[in-house]
Amino acid sequence: MKMPCDNTVEQGDDSLAVNLLSDSENGQVHSPTGRRPSNCETERSSFSWAAMRSYMLEEGDGLAGAPVTLPGVRLATLRQSSANLVNSIVGAGMMALPMGFAVLGLLGGLLSFAFVYWVFDSSIHILVKVSCLKSKATYGDLVEAVMGPVGGILVRISLVLTCLGFLISYMVIFGDLLVGSAPSYDGLVTTWAGLSGSSDIPWFLHRPTVVGAVCVVCLFPTLCLRSLERLAAASFVKVLVTGVFALVTVVTTALAAGSGGLPGSRLWPDMEALRADPLAAAARIVAVVPVVLTAYSCHFNIHPVMHELENFTETRMSWVVRSALGGSSLIFCFIGIAGYLSFGADVEADVLQNYSASYLAPLYGDTLGYAMDVILKVGYFVLLVCTYPLLNWPFRENILELAGLHSNMMSTTRFAILAACLLFFVYIIAMSIPTLWTALSLMGSTSAVMIIFVFPGIIQYASAHERLDVPSDSNMRRVQLSLRRFGGIGLVILGVFVGAAGVYSTVHQPDCGLS
Repeated sequence: MKMPCDNTVEQGDDSLAVNLLSDSENGQVHSPTGRRPSNCETERSSFSWAAMRSYMLEEGDGLAGAPVTLPGVRLATLRQSSANLVNSIVGAGMMALPMGFAVLGLLGGLLSFAFVYWVFDSSIHILVKVSCLKSKATYGDLVEAVMGPVGGILVRISLVLTCLGFLISYMVIFGDLLVGSAPSYDGLVTTWAGLSGSSDIPWFLHRPTVVGAVCVVCLFPTLCLRSLERLAAASFVKVLVTGVFALVTVVTTALAAGSGGLPGSRLWPDMEALRADPLAAAARIVAVVPVVLTAYSCHFNIHPVMHELENFTETRMSWVVRSALGGSSLIFCFIGIAGYLSFGADVEADVLQNYSASYLAPLYGDTLGYAMDVILKVGYFVLLVCTYPLLNWPFRENILELAGLHSNMMSTTRFAILAACLLFFVYIIAMSIPTLWTALSLMGSTSAVMIIFVFPGIIQYASAHERLDVPSDSNMRRVQLSLRRFGGIGLVILGVFVGAAGVYSTVHQPDCGLS
């Protein structure tokens, strides 16, 4: 969006630098976005909320200093970048969203989505803005520039632990989908082999063997790709599969409504339960917060997407972020509302468990119902396979940064060996600890909260004085500085609350976590 009196000049294809130039003769200053201060900008001397919004959100930051360069090879278009970001957002977490609506109600769930959208848009805006300001290529480099070496180590450890938790959970889900658990073994592969419900299956259908085959055939080739641009095709496939899954859930809900099979639903949380047992009901409500936040997690992929966006500008990156968040929110609403309306209070923490052949057969018929069950599970499998390499990307890069290395310095052979070693490491942990939901919930309430709230809040607070763009008005500068610092403190406080609530709910209400 271009505001009045905004003379933004978009960078050309070959210019990747963000220039901060000062002309001592005429007093002109070029901002990090390539903008010259307009006449109306220098004439503003009185406070107004419209002017403040323009200064803080639209016009960029007029910091005068040395030239900075935003490195990276620009290969991905706007749509490819948006698809990559949607790919990193939409994953296993969305299957827990119907339970969130069951706890919060329809309107309560929608309000929580709107709140999370606003929080994520704000915190990602901070990361993009200050990364351009300080010319930092990774999340770890950015935090290190603001907080020093200790901060850089902490954020990289947080990123590694968060990504590791997601990768392990995906591999566990592969086993659940394809093999199932003892004694029924009702996964796709065991069902196709005619062994569903059997307590004794051959060794080549055991979970370690089947998941190992998935690692070799499906995951390893995608982990050897060195550019996110090459993953764009997988991103589009995943977005398509996710859209089909959302459509199926909506159609299923419509068919259930037509046959009178919908249970009751609420607009708000269960007030009777809240009055009867306030502590238990409150624990269930706060348990939804880390689940929704986990579903939207994408901060660890902002910099890879940002540095591969062709013709990079902050405006183009804002379009990528907001379109990805908006598209993901739409998908989440479809799946969350449809799942809640279909199953009511009986919805599982993983709604895919509700969409069984026995539930779908009365709605679609026996043959089509079984086919729909297979389509949903295969689609979910494809979705996770497409997401895995995007989560592995920051996992690998931050491990290398902790070791003082970079993937660009590695030959193709060494890069492939590293990919194989990391994949094997995740595989061994996942096969050793097949039930990890409580641990993942705790991890999501600690390291993920640090990445989403605490570090962006500290960055906002610490960089507020560097980003003042109203040098001619001391009152406006003070107000702007206070608002930006207040926003940073608010993000940190919110992160502490969400983390504490997530840990408490995981300990006292473990069934409300992501499963």
